[in-house]
Amino acid sequence: MIKVIAGYKVKKGEDIQPILSKLRSHKTQYPGFIGAEIIQSIKQGSLILEISTWDNDVAWVEWEKSTITQELLRHAEELLVDQPIVSVWSILPTKR
Repeated sequence: MIKVIAGYKVKKGEDIQPILSKLRSHKTQYPGFIGAEIIQSIKQGSLILEISTWDNDVAWVEWEKSTITQELLRHAEELLVDQPIVSVWSILPTKR
């Protein structure tokens, strides 16, 4: 299982929520998608993280490569100060 963390710094006065909602809706159509949450910094409201969980990195890469995903991400980037920062994390088993 993996977690994908995407960080966005939104331009002042812009609302990225509709695009993030569309991205999430699009994810639900992909095999291997488990869930996601979007969190916003309390101190710096322009900082937003989306944390999604996938069965594996292959499933996430398939979603990331899709034309719809690429189009939505292009729209999101218009609202951002910088390029989104995306990192992929492997979930390690818990040792007892």
